[in-house]
Amino acid sequence: MRLQHEYRKQTETFSTNELNFDKEGEYELSLSSHRGRFLEENLTIRKENVDISQLGKGDHMFFNIDFALSRSQKVSNIVLIEEPENHLSHLNMKLIQKMVEAEENQVFIATHSNMITTRLDLQNAIFLANGSAIKLEDLDDETARFFMKAPDTNVLDFILANKIILVEGNAEYILLSSLFKRMFGTELYNKNIAIISVGGLSFKRYLNIALELGKKVAVITDNDGDYAKNILDLYNEYQSDNIKVFAPENEEDYTFEVSIYRNNTSLLDRTLKTPQMSNGFQDYMLANKAESAFRILEKILMMISIMSLPSLNICARRVNG
Repeated sequence: MRLQHEYRKQTETFSTNELNFDKEGEYELSLSSHRGRFLEENLTIRKENVDISQLGKGDHMFFNIDFALSRSQKVSNIVLIEEPENHLSHLNMKLIQKMVEAEENQVFIATHSNMITTRLDLQNAIFLANGSAIKLEDLDDETARFFMKAPDTNVLDFILANKIILVEGNAEYILLSSLFKRMFGTELYNKNIAIISVGGLSFKRYLNIALELGKKVAVITDNDGDYAKNILDLYNEYQSDNIKVFAPENEEDYTFEVSIYRNNTSLLDRTLKTPQMSNGFQDYMLANKAESAFRILEKILMMISIMSLPSLNICARRVNG
């Protein structure tokens, strides 16, 4: 009411001083200030001198949530936010920090975003899948903190998948789907299997979640020249009916690229080696992992289409179930 009164005074002053330059008899121009919602209808919000109507949807949503978080402390302790990722880029994730700092509120967020889910702590999340709710409140604090700080994560995909194959790098991720189809005659997704690429040091973090949820997981990784130390000993506590860790037992096959090359030397040298690869195709694979994987993938697809070249051999054991 105070603002409306002041607004009325200002409009009358403007009408008297600025509009009555050409008074016609008893008639004069004037700004109307007596309609009930005149002030509200003319109020707007600006961000850095840009009207909110000219800003993007992300700015609209950010303002609404920011306002709700600050206002709810006065009128309510509960804030409901649905799918904030629809209007946010990774560069505008400061909203997440505001949610974390909203200690006076109970905030419920519905999201499909890995980034939002992990940043707000997996221990606080409820995952809805296959008609049931899953909680990770017993997950160890160290694993939860790891995913809060991880630069990139597929943990939401991992939790919601039925079966998962974890691989270590881009080359394995690029080739595995085609190798699986070549071996089993169907796509991974037809078997309800997800493939997720994670850094080698992150395997245990995902496996800690798998233990909590009883997930069926196969890890395909490198032995790094010591199968006993880097596979048997390192993952001994995780090996179970649902979790298996696979790597070449032959320590000469110390990494994925070396294993592929050693088991397919003649084929790869004959079909993919070029004169520019002065140190050989294996060295090229180790120095250009993603590119060499793409070249091998193209060769696999060609073999599937013409069925005239020998099959690519992979040094692995068949995983049943």
